[in-house]
Amino acid sequence: MFVIFLDIDGVLNHQRLYDSLRSRAGSTAPADWIDADCVARLDALCARTGARLVISSSWRTYADIPGQPVGGLVGTVAVLRSRGLVADVIGATPDHTTDEMRARQERAPRWPEISAWLDARADVTKYVVIDDCEIAAPSERFVRTSLAVGLTDADCERAAVALGG
Repeated sequence: MFVIFLDIDGVLNHQRLYDSLRSRAGSTAPADWIDADCVARLDALCARTGARLVISSSWRTYADIPGQPVGGLVGTVAVLRSRGLVADVIGATPDHTTDEMRARQERAPRWPEISAWLDARADVTKYVVIDDCEIAAPSERFVRTSLAVGLTDADCERAAVALGG
């Protein structure tokens, strides 16, 4: 099985989108913060490579997602589906954030969470991590996007190479 570990902020959205929505503070829905063009690129990548998605974004931990009946992974997937996501989402990485970290408004590092998910799944043959922040993943398995523009065609090409396609 091929897997894409997916961050959301800085991958499926970007600074231009943020700037356009800031003036609408209080009148936006979570789906407004997702760029449908970035979602379409991700879907095309999944269709091309046969990869499935695992959400590694902090969105997976939100107890409440406004406008959604539930939060967490289910709410996150609902938001992505509302912006056109068709690809198969098979789960989320575990949350290693401690209460102490939450008190300091910090998140656990993503790579240990991704690594733990991989350790529990022997059926993953190839994977790639797509994130706008530096992750301690092996360089050949990591595609860093730019917060300025989100997921690009060039990013998708690098991810496809990492997945062997």
